[in-house]
Amino acid sequence: MGQLLIKLSNRQPQRLANALTGFTEAAVGLQRYALALQTNRRLTQIRPKEAVVWFNQGWLLNELGHKTKAIACYDAALAIQPDYHEALTNKGAALSALGQHEAAIACFDAALAIQPDDHHALDNRGYALTKAGCYSEAISSFDQAIKLNLSYANAIYNKAYCLSLMGDLIGAFAHLRQSFEIDPQYRDLAKTDTDFDPIRHDERFRALGEGGGKREG
Repeated sequence: MGQLLIKLSNRQPQRLANALTGFTEAAVGLQRYALALQTNRRLTQIRPKEAVVWFNQGWLLNELGHKTKAIACYDAALAIQPDYHEALTNKGAALSALGQHEAAIACFDAALAIQPDDHHALDNRGYALTKAGCYSEAISSFDQAIKLNLSYANAIYNKAYCLSLMGDLIGAFAHLRQSFEIDPQYRDLAKTDTDFDPIRHDERFRALGEGGGKREG
């Protein structure tokens, strides 16, 4: 593959770019993100004015845990295409992961101004608002996301977290149960999710984690 890319780079830049794109996609499909990052980095050199190339670089860096570098790539994509709502959403998620919740909320607001029915952005916005202590506004954001996708387990799970912080444990456990029923992986996630540490001692939480739990009337 390396010799092929050298030949292509010397003769046909367009074919080289296409080959790199295909190789990057194949590496992502195999979850070999470090390898995909290397090939996509070549694309940023060949096609530096294409927003999607920088977006992909940001996505790969984020998957590898390099949040700050990912944000820089999303910024590069947005400098080329300011209305790139996926870049705004992903930048917001990276900022939130770094604890920069106010900046994250601004990104989600900008993304939703472009695409108001993006349930992922609404969910992420709700989580950032929760972390910022804006619980009522967070609940509204989660509800909008769930209205757009009634089986959106992630938003239901995150709403449970927000409700737990508000002291509504009945609501929190009901939403946890609902998220578990939609997608059982959330039951496993909740067992180690530090967001739920304050209510982990509650027997209702333990019962839910074991697959049981009495429904609240």
